[in-house]
Amino acid sequence: DVVVLRRGVELLDLREEDTLPNDLMAALDGCNAASDFLRQLGQSEAMLAKYKACVQFVEPGSGPRKQRAVLPTADRRAPNLLRRRIREVQCMEKLGRVDSESVYVTELRCQHSVQHPFGGDSVRTVCQRGIKDVLGPYAEWTLYWERRDEGLFVGSRP
Repeated sequence: DVVVLRRGVELLDLREEDTLPNDLMAALDGCNAASDFLRQLGQSEAMLAKYKACVQFVEPGSGPRKQRAVLPTADRRAPNLLRRRIREVQCMEKLGRVDSESVYVTELRCQHSVQHPFGGDSVRTVCQRGIKDVLGPYAEWTLYWERRDEGLFVGSRP
């Protein structure tokens, strides 16, 4: 059996301001869509050097809508990949090939391992506090996998 804890983030007290680093909170402030957030990221050399992420969108059209990645075949270790993905999706938006409301960010995490503020383990997650920190040893009884390389999703509802 699987049990879903409705309003789990709220009930477990995992607020954004306690979970996300200040630079990401500032970049998210005032954003109405992921494309706004990408514009903020693209203007910060420090954030482009610190983070990596995939950028995706839903194809426009009246038929079955498919999810597509921006620069999906690029070498994930290539320098400036996030910057290139941001520029590419912005260009696609200007050309009308992508609806900015359909853009979303997946697997946002640190480029390099950092020491987690609670557990001290080596991680790439941007989350400074998570389910493992709240549930402690009981986290092993959940569908939680691991925090080393977990990524953040940034998107909006259509």
